[in-house]
Amino acid sequence: MDISLSDFSYNRLAALAKGFETPEQVINRLIDAFESDQNKRPELFFNPVNEEEFKQALLDSKQVKVEMFKGDGSCEVGTWNARSISADSSLRANIWSGYLRGWKEKGIVRAVFTVQEEPEPTGSVIESAKWQDYKISRLESGSIVVEREGRPVTIVKPFLRKVAEDLKVDLNNANGNQMNTRQLGSAIIKKLKG
Repeated sequence: MDISLSDFSYNRLAALAKGFETPEQVINRLIDAFESDQNKRPELFFNPVNEEEFKQALLDSKQVKVEMFKGDGSCEVGTWNARSISADSSLRANIWSGYLRGWKEKGIVRAVFTVQEEPEPTGSVIESAKWQDYKISRLESGSIVVEREGRPVTIVKPFLRKVAEDLKVDLNNANGNQMNTRQLGSAIIKKLKG
């Protein structure tokens, strides 16, 4: 959908631009500033999108990339090392009392939380198996990678849990503890190769 502006309105908008902002970026920054003036709590976005899956991935990884967007158009990026969070912890209470403490004073209007998994896997593929239109591979480093139509799946553990449920693969290891990504991926590949 295209929106046309008069030269007068376009010039007013251009005068509000910072750096190399596009007209859309200027408009979004102005909307963010207006919304923050309304004392609304910042919108929270999670990756994985489902909040339960996000929390489970966080419990596994303990590391989250945080992007805090401010009403002035700036973005502050940081890392949340969530070592002390447990299954019983309130995710949102940790966020509001931690990274978003003082959000009004900081001018934060939106925050994006992305679980960081292991560093980018490297090495040769030792074994792999197909499940539907996905390819699940174990690398020589032990890392598990998942691809769909040649594109990597970035958050692997929640995906593996769903596959395990479909294949009736136990999510716990021999000690009764939840399997980590490497253990679960290996168990799934073994089951698929059957």
